[in-house]
Amino acid sequence: MGLPAWEVPLDVEIRHLRMLVTIADAGSVTAASKRLGLSQPALTAQLQRIERNLGGSLFVRRTDGSVPTPLGQDVLNHARAVLCGMQSIRQRVAQHSGQPPAGMPVRIGGYCGFLHVHVARWISEAPWATGVRVWEELVPQSTVDMVARGDLDMALFYEWPGGEVTLPPGVRGEAIYPDEPVFVIMAHDHPLAKRKSVTLTDIADHPWADEPPGLTPWSVYRQQVCHRAGVLLDQQHHSVYVPTVHQLVLARLAVAPAIATARDLPGRMVVRSLDGNPMRQTLKLVYRTEGTVAAHIEELTHQIVLAYAARAHCSTAFGHWWSDQGRHLAPSF
Repeated sequence: MGLPAWEVPLDVEIRHLRMLVTIADAGSVTAASKRLGLSQPALTAQLQRIERNLGGSLFVRRTDGSVPTPLGQDVLNHARAVLCGMQSIRQRVAQHSGQPPAGMPVRIGGYCGFLHVHVARWISEAPWATGVRVWEELVPQSTVDMVARGDLDMALFYEWPGGEVTLPPGVRGEAIYPDEPVFVIMAHDHPLAKRKSVTLTDIADHPWADEPPGLTPWSVYRQQVCHRAGVLLDQQHHSVYVPTVHQLVLARLAVAPAIATARDLPGRMVVRSLDGNPMRQTLKLVYRTEGTVAAHIEELTHQIVLAYAARAHCSTAFGHWWSDQGRHLAPSF
Protein backbone atom coordinates (compact mmCIF):
# COMPACT_ATOMS: atom_id res chain seq x y z
CA MET A 1 0.00 0.00 0.00
CA GLY A 2 1.50 3.37 -1.04
CA LEU A 3 2.06 6.37 1.18
CA PRO A 4 -0.67 9.05 1.39
CA ALA A 5 0.06 11.84 -1.12
CA TRP A 6 1.09 14.27 1.61
CA GLU A 7 3.71 11.81 2.92
CA VAL A 8 5.41 11.08 -0.42
CA PRO A 9 9.00 12.46 -0.22
CA LEU A 10 9.39 15.61 -2.28
CA ASP A 11 12.50 16.31 -4.35
CA VAL A 12 13.13 20.04 -4.28
CA GLU A 13 12.98 21.33 -7.85
CA ILE A 14 13.68 24.65 -9.57
CA ARG A 15 9.97 25.54 -9.42
CA HIS A 16 10.03 25.07 -5.64
CA LEU A 17 13.01 27.42 -5.34
CA ARG A 18 11.09 30.01 -7.34
CA MET A 19 8.16 29.61 -4.92
CA LEU A 20 10.41 30.23 -1.91
CA VAL A 21 12.03 33.29 -3.47
CA THR A 22 8.63 34.66 -4.51
CA ILE A 23 7.30 34.28 -0.96
CA ALA A 24 10.35 36.09 0.43
CA ASP A 25 10.13 38.89 -2.16
CA ALA A 26 6.35 39.29 -1.84
CA GLY A 27 6.48 39.29 1.95
CA SER A 28 3.66 36.83 2.48
CA VAL A 29 2.20 33.58 1.17
CA THR A 30 -0.99 35.38 0.17
CA ALA A 31 0.81 37.98 -1.94
CA ALA A 32 3.09 35.31 -3.43
CA SER A 33 0.14 33.13 -4.42
CA LYS A 34 -1.24 35.99 -6.55
CA ARG A 35 2.11 36.44 -8.30
CA LEU A 36 2.39 32.71 -8.95
CA GLY A 37 -1.21 32.27 -10.06
CA LEU A 38 -1.92 29.72 -7.31
CA SER A 39 -4.51 29.62 -4.58
CA GLN A 40 -3.26 30.52 -1.12
CA PRO A 41 -4.11 27.06 0.32
CA ALA A 42 -2.29 25.34 -2.55
CA LEU A 43 0.87 27.41 -2.05
CA THR A 44 0.73 26.90 1.72
CA ALA A 45 0.45 23.13 1.24
CA GLN A 46 3.38 23.16 -1.17
CA LEU A 47 5.49 25.20 1.24
CA GLN A 48 4.71 22.80 4.08
CA ARG A 49 5.83 19.85 1.95
CA ILE A 50 9.08 21.62 1.08
CA GLU A 51 9.67 22.36 4.77
CA ARG A 52 9.01 18.76 5.77
CA ASN A 53 11.42 17.60 3.07
CA LEU A 54 14.16 19.98 4.22
CA GLY A 55 13.57 19.25 7.89
CA GLY A 56 12.70 22.65 9.28
CA SER A 57 10.56 25.79 9.03
CA LEU A 58 11.65 28.23 6.35
CA PHE A 59 9.33 31.09 7.26
CA VAL A 60 7.76 32.47 10.42
CA ARG A 61 4.13 33.30 9.70
CA ARG A 62 3.08 36.55 11.36
CA THR A 63 0.06 38.82 11.07
CA ASP A 64 2.11 41.25 8.95
CA GLY A 65 3.52 38.59 6.61
CA SER A 66 6.11 35.84 6.35
CA VAL A 67 9.68 36.34 7.57
CA PRO A 68 12.50 33.87 6.76
CA THR A 69 13.89 31.82 9.64
CA PRO A 70 17.70 31.45 9.88
CA LEU A 71 17.36 28.16 7.97
CA GLY A 72 15.03 29.84 5.50
CA GLN A 73 17.48 32.68 4.88
CA ASP A 74 20.25 30.19 4.24
CA VAL A 75 18.08 28.22 1.81
CA LEU A 76 17.00 31.45 0.09
CA ASN A 77 20.59 32.54 -0.44
CA HIS A 78 21.35 29.24 -2.17
CA ALA A 79 18.03 29.31 -4.07
CA ARG A 80 18.80 32.74 -5.51
CA ALA A 81 22.26 31.55 -6.53
CA VAL A 82 20.78 28.50 -8.27
CA LEU A 83 18.16 30.57 -10.10
CA CYS A 84 20.81 33.08 -11.14
CA GLY A 85 22.91 30.17 -12.41
CA MET A 86 19.97 28.85 -14.43
CA GLN A 87 19.65 32.25 -16.09
CA SER A 88 23.34 32.11 -16.97
CA ILE A 89 22.90 28.66 -18.53
CA ARG A 90 20.05 29.94 -20.70
CA GLN A 91 22.15 32.94 -21.69
CA ARG A 92 25.13 30.77 -22.66
CA VAL A 93 22.97 28.37 -24.65
CA ALA A 94 21.52 31.34 -26.50
CA GLN A 95 25.01 32.71 -27.19
CA HIS A 96 26.14 29.37 -28.64
CA SER A 97 23.05 29.18 -30.81
CA GLY A 98 23.66 32.67 -32.12
CA GLN A 99 20.29 33.88 -30.83
CA PRO A 100 19.94 36.70 -28.27
CA PRO A 101 18.50 35.53 -24.94
CA ALA A 102 14.85 36.51 -25.04
CA GLY A 103 13.72 38.55 -22.07
CA MET A 104 17.04 38.32 -20.23
CA PRO A 105 17.30 41.22 -17.77
CA VAL A 106 20.53 43.12 -17.16
CA ARG A 107 22.01 41.81 -13.92
CA ILE A 108 23.87 44.33 -11.75
CA GLY A 109 26.05 43.30 -8.82
CA GLY A 110 28.38 44.80 -6.26
CA TYR A 111 27.89 47.22 -3.40
CA CYS A 112 27.89 50.97 -4.01
CA GLY A 113 25.09 52.74 -2.17
CA PHE A 114 22.61 54.89 -4.09
CA LEU A 115 24.23 54.20 -7.47
CA HIS A 116 22.72 50.72 -7.71
CA VAL A 117 19.22 52.16 -7.64
CA HIS A 118 20.07 55.01 -10.00
CA VAL A 119 21.73 52.74 -12.56
CA ALA A 120 19.01 50.09 -12.24
CA ARG A 121 16.29 52.68 -12.85
CA TRP A 122 18.07 54.07 -15.89
CA ILE A 123 18.66 50.61 -17.40
CA SER A 124 15.05 49.60 -16.78
CA GLU A 125 13.94 52.52 -18.94
CA ALA A 126 16.59 52.02 -21.65
CA PRO A 127 15.14 50.79 -24.99
CA TRP A 128 17.90 48.17 -25.33
CA ALA A 129 17.16 46.48 -21.98
CA THR A 130 14.38 44.01 -21.16
CA GLY A 131 14.51 44.50 -17.41
CA VAL A 132 17.03 44.74 -14.61
CA ARG A 133 17.98 42.81 -11.48
CA VAL A 134 20.24 43.85 -8.61
CA TRP A 135 22.37 41.40 -6.65
CA GLU A 136 24.29 43.02 -3.78
CA GLU A 137 27.51 41.34 -2.72
CA LEU A 138 29.91 42.84 -0.17
CA VAL A 139 33.11 41.10 -1.24
CA PRO A 140 34.53 42.75 -4.40
CA GLN A 141 36.41 39.69 -5.70
CA SER A 142 33.33 37.51 -5.31
CA THR A 143 31.40 40.03 -7.38
CA VAL A 144 34.04 40.01 -10.12
CA ASP A 145 33.99 36.21 -10.18
CA MET A 146 30.21 36.29 -10.68
CA VAL A 147 30.69 38.58 -13.68
CA ALA A 148 33.34 36.23 -15.07
CA ARG A 149 31.01 33.21 -14.69
CA GLY A 150 28.20 35.02 -16.47
CA ASP A 151 26.04 35.25 -13.34
CA LEU A 152 26.21 39.06 -13.59
CA ASP A 153 26.51 41.40 -16.57
CA MET A 154 28.17 44.24 -14.68
CA ALA A 155 29.04 45.38 -11.19
CA LEU A 156 29.81 48.56 -9.29
CA PHE A 157 31.80 48.35 -6.07
CA TYR A 158 34.56 49.97 -4.05
CA GLU A 159 38.10 48.67 -3.74
CA TRP A 160 40.92 49.83 -1.48
CA PRO A 161 44.71 50.09 -1.73
CA GLY A 162 46.17 46.63 -1.21
CA GLY A 163 42.83 44.95 -1.88
CA GLU A 164 42.51 45.44 -5.63
CA VAL A 165 40.52 42.79 -7.49
CA THR A 166 41.89 40.40 -10.11
CA LEU A 167 40.09 40.60 -13.44
CA PRO A 168 39.67 37.23 -15.21
CA PRO A 169 39.66 36.94 -19.03
CA GLY A 170 36.50 38.33 -20.57
CA VAL A 171 36.01 40.95 -17.82
CA ARG A 172 36.99 44.59 -18.16
CA GLY A 173 37.31 47.08 -15.32
CA GLU A 174 37.27 50.86 -15.24
CA ALA A 175 38.00 53.15 -12.29
CA ILE A 176 35.10 55.60 -12.21
CA TYR A 177 36.48 57.68 -9.36
CA PRO A 178 39.99 56.52 -8.47
CA ASP A 179 40.51 58.66 -5.38
CA GLU A 180 37.21 59.06 -3.57
CA PRO A 181 37.46 60.01 0.12
CA VAL A 182 35.87 58.04 2.94
CA PHE A 183 33.77 60.26 5.19
CA VAL A 184 32.22 59.62 8.61
CA ILE A 185 28.67 60.01 9.90
CA MET A 186 27.48 61.02 13.34
CA ALA A 187 24.37 62.26 15.10
CA HIS A 188 23.61 65.94 14.49
CA ASP A 189 24.10 66.64 18.22
CA HIS A 190 27.24 64.55 18.60
CA PRO A 191 30.12 66.46 20.29
CA LEU A 192 32.14 66.32 17.04
CA ALA A 193 29.28 67.50 14.84
CA LYS A 194 30.08 71.16 15.44
CA ARG A 195 33.32 70.78 13.46
CA LYS A 196 33.47 71.01 9.67
CA SER A 197 35.95 68.12 9.60
CA VAL A 198 37.44 65.74 12.14
CA THR A 199 40.64 63.75 12.60
CA LEU A 200 41.21 60.06 13.16
CA THR A 201 42.39 60.96 16.66
CA ASP A 202 39.09 62.77 17.29
CA ILE A 203 36.94 59.80 16.37
CA ALA A 204 39.16 57.36 18.28
CA ASP A 205 37.70 58.85 21.46
CA HIS A 206 34.21 57.66 20.49
CA PRO A 207 32.63 54.23 19.82
CA TRP A 208 32.97 53.08 16.22
CA ALA A 209 30.49 51.01 14.17
CA ASP A 210 31.70 49.09 11.13
CA GLU A 211 31.61 45.74 9.33
CA PRO A 212 33.19 42.74 11.14
CA PRO A 213 36.98 42.55 10.71
CA GLY A 214 38.17 40.33 7.85
CA LEU A 215 34.90 40.38 5.93
CA THR A 216 36.26 42.49 3.06
CA PRO A 217 39.60 44.20 2.29
CA TRP A 218 38.12 47.42 3.71
CA SER A 219 38.73 46.45 7.34
CA VAL A 220 42.36 45.55 6.59
CA TYR A 221 42.93 48.84 4.78
CA ARG A 222 41.26 50.85 7.56
CA GLN A 223 43.47 49.20 10.18
CA GLN A 224 46.59 49.94 8.12
CA VAL A 225 45.67 53.63 7.81
CA CYS A 226 44.97 53.91 11.53
CA HIS A 227 48.19 52.08 12.40
CA ARG A 228 50.24 54.53 10.32
CA ALA A 229 48.47 57.39 12.07
CA GLY A 230 49.08 55.85 15.50
CA VAL A 231 45.35 55.56 16.14
CA LEU A 232 43.25 52.64 17.36
CA LEU A 233 39.53 52.96 16.69
CA ASP A 234 37.20 51.71 19.40
CA GLN A 235 34.99 49.40 17.31
CA GLN A 236 32.23 48.45 19.72
CA HIS A 237 29.62 47.58 17.08
CA HIS A 238 29.85 45.13 14.18
CA SER A 239 27.22 45.29 11.43
CA VAL A 240 26.92 45.10 7.64
CA TYR A 241 23.30 46.26 7.74
CA VAL A 242 23.22 49.99 6.88
CA PRO A 243 19.92 50.76 8.70
CA THR A 244 21.36 49.25 11.90
CA VAL A 245 24.51 51.36 11.62
CA HIS A 246 22.39 54.46 11.03
CA GLN A 247 20.29 53.73 14.11
CA LEU A 248 23.43 53.33 16.22
CA VAL A 249 24.67 56.66 14.89
CA LEU A 250 21.35 58.43 15.45
CA ALA A 251 21.28 57.14 19.03
CA ARG A 252 24.74 58.66 19.57
CA LEU A 253 26.09 55.18 20.26
CA ALA A 254 28.63 55.32 17.45
CA VAL A 255 30.46 57.16 14.72
CA ALA A 256 30.71 55.21 11.45
CA PRO A 257 32.39 55.36 8.02
CA ALA A 258 30.36 56.53 5.05
CA ILE A 259 30.75 56.65 1.30
CA ALA A 260 31.24 60.13 -0.10
CA THR A 261 27.69 60.35 -1.47
CA ALA A 262 26.02 59.78 1.93
CA ARG A 263 23.36 62.37 2.74
CA ASP A 264 23.11 64.80 5.61
CA LEU A 265 19.81 64.29 7.46
CA PRO A 266 18.97 67.74 8.88
CA GLY A 267 18.29 67.57 12.58
CA ARG A 268 19.31 63.90 12.69
CA MET A 269 22.65 62.96 11.11
CA VAL A 270 25.62 64.80 9.59
CA VAL A 271 28.41 63.74 7.24
CA ARG A 272 31.90 64.98 8.04
CA SER A 273 35.17 64.74 6.13
CA LEU A 274 38.40 63.52 7.71
CA ASP A 275 41.25 66.02 7.78
CA GLY A 276 43.60 65.28 4.92
CA ASN A 277 41.31 62.53 3.64
CA PRO A 278 43.52 59.73 5.04
CA MET A 279 41.17 56.96 3.87
CA ARG A 280 40.37 56.74 0.17
CA GLN A 281 38.75 54.23 -2.13
CA THR A 282 38.12 53.62 -5.81
CA LEU A 283 34.68 53.25 -7.34
CA LYS A 284 35.11 50.44 -9.86
CA LEU A 285 32.90 49.42 -12.77
CA VAL A 286 33.44 45.93 -14.20
CA TYR A 287 31.54 44.28 -17.03
CA ARG A 288 31.68 41.42 -19.49
CA THR A 289 33.50 42.37 -22.68
CA GLU A 290 30.86 40.64 -24.77
CA GLY A 291 27.24 41.52 -24.27
CA THR A 292 24.69 44.30 -24.09
CA VAL A 293 26.37 46.27 -21.31
CA ALA A 294 29.69 46.47 -23.19
CA ALA A 295 27.85 47.87 -26.20
CA HIS A 296 26.41 50.68 -24.07
CA ILE A 297 29.26 51.27 -21.63
CA GLU A 298 29.81 54.92 -22.61
CA GLU A 299 26.14 55.75 -22.00
CA LEU A 300 26.26 53.92 -18.71
CA THR A 301 29.39 55.69 -17.53
CA HIS A 302 27.89 59.05 -18.51
CA GLN A 303 24.84 58.28 -16.36
CA ILE A 304 27.06 57.54 -13.35
CA VAL A 305 28.88 60.86 -13.79
CA LEU A 306 25.54 62.66 -14.03
CA ALA A 307 24.36 60.91 -10.87
CA TYR A 308 27.41 62.16 -9.00
CA ALA A 309 26.91 65.70 -10.24
CA ALA A 310 23.29 65.60 -9.09
CA ARG A 311 24.52 64.54 -5.66
CA ALA A 312 26.61 67.70 -5.22
CA HIS A 313 24.42 69.00 -2.39
CA CYS A 314 23.90 65.73 -0.50
CA SER A 315 26.24 67.01 2.22
CA THR A 316 28.58 69.93 2.83
CA ALA A 317 31.53 67.54 2.89
CA PHE A 318 30.68 66.05 -0.50
CA GLY A 319 29.96 69.48 -1.98
CA HIS A 320 33.45 70.70 -1.10
CA TRP A 321 35.12 67.55 -2.45
CA TRP A 322 33.07 67.57 -5.63
CA SER A 323 33.82 71.21 -6.48
CA ASP A 324 37.52 70.91 -5.59
CA GLN A 325 38.32 67.46 -6.98
CA GLY A 326 35.46 65.12 -7.82
CA ARG A 327 34.09 66.84 -10.92
CA HIS A 328 37.61 67.01 -12.35
CA LEU A 329 38.06 63.27 -11.87
CA ALA A 330 35.02 62.35 -13.96
CA PRO A 331 36.08 59.68 -16.47
CA SER A 332 35.95 60.13 -20.21
CA PHE A 333 35.85 56.96 -22.30
